[in-house]
Amino acid sequence: MPTLPVSANLVFFYYRDLPAAMAFYERVLGLKLAADQGFCKIYQITPHSFVGLVDGVSGTHKPNEIKPVILSFVAPDVATVDAWHAHLVSQGATIFRPLGTSQKIGVHGFMALDPEGYTLEFEAFIDQPQNAEVRAILGQTK
Repeated sequence: MPTLPVSANLVFFYYRDLPAAMAFYERVLGLKLAADQGFCKIYQITPHSFVGLVDGVSGTHKPNEIKPVILSFVAPDVATVDAWHAHLVSQGATIFRPLGTSQKIGVHGFMALDPEGYTLEFEAFIDQPQNAEVRAILGQTK
C-alpha cells in the first residue's frame, strides 16, 4: 500500500453552545483561534494538530449526550501534567478522573470535561520499558 501524505490532524466536536465552548478552549486551555469559518472555530493545539468546535445547528453531526471520544494532550513530562491539573482545577474545570500514575498502562495523568462533556485527557508517558517506542516517537527519550 502506498504511503499517502497527511499534513495535519483536525478533530471536530459539536456543540449546542458554541460561545461557551470557545470561551473554555480560549480562556481555560489557552488555545488560539487559528481559523474562523463562522459555524466552525478551529484551534491549534500543536503545529500540526487542531480541534474544531462546530455549531451543532450547522455541522455535519448534531450534539449528543454520548461522547465516546477523548482528546488527549500529551505532555513532555510528569511536572507539566501536574501543572495542567493545578491550572484546570484553579479555573473550575470538572475533573473526570483524578490525577495519578498508572504503572499498568504507563501514564501519569488525569481527565477533565469541557463545557458539554467531551473528555480531555492530559498525560505523560512515564519512563518504563513498555513506553520506549511511543516515547521515541514523541522525542522523549533520554
